[in-house]
Amino acid sequence: MRRMLIKSRLVLPGALVTALILGGCLLSGTFTVDEKFTFEVQEGLYFHAADVTDESDWQEHKDDIDNVDMVGFELWMTNHQSTPASFSVYVDDFGEPQWTGAADVESNAVKVFGDLALKPGDGVQTHVTYGESLGMFRNVGELRRLAREGRFHVYGISSAAAGSEFTIDSARVVVTFTASVH
Repeated sequence: MRRMLIKSRLVLPGALVTALILGGCLLSGTFTVDEKFTFEVQEGLYFHAADVTDESDWQEHKDDIDNVDMVGFELWMTNHQSTPASFSVYVDDFGEPQWTGAADVESNAVKVFGDLALKPGDGVQTHVTYGESLGMFRNVGELRRLAREGRFHVYGISSAAAGSEFTIDSARVVVTFTASVH
C-alpha cells in the first residue's frame, strides 16, 4: 500500500516534467537597456534620436520581447534665469520627420511628461531621478510602444531659451523589457 502511494505521488510531477520537455520549455526573464545621451540643441528645443537597437541585450532578445515593463528618464537641468521656467518631454516615431521647432513638436509629437518646474538661479540644478520620472509620465502606452520598437525621437522644450537660459546637463533613458524564449 505504501509503495503504491509513493508511486502515485510521483506520477503527477513526472507527467508535468515530461510535458514540459516534450512541449518545449518556456523561459522568461527581464533585461534592461540603459543609455546615457546628450541632447542636441536645435532651434530653441532639445533633440535626441534614441536608438537601443545596437545594444547587445537588445540584439539578443529583440524577437522574444513580450512586454515593455518600464521606461524612465533621468535628467539634470539648469535654469540660468532668475525666474522659474518649465520643461516638457515629447516623443514620436523614429521614422517620422525630425521636427525642428517647438510648435511642430507640440503639434505632432506625443507629450510624455511636462510642465516640470525648474528652479531659478545660475548653477542651481534640477534633478529628476529615474524613480521620479516614472510617476510623472502620461501617455505611457505610446511611450511603451515606441520603446518596444527600440528607436524613437525625444524632444525637450523649455519656457526658457534652450542653450543659454536653460541647459540639460546630463540625460539617460532606462527601459526594462520582459522576454521569453520558447
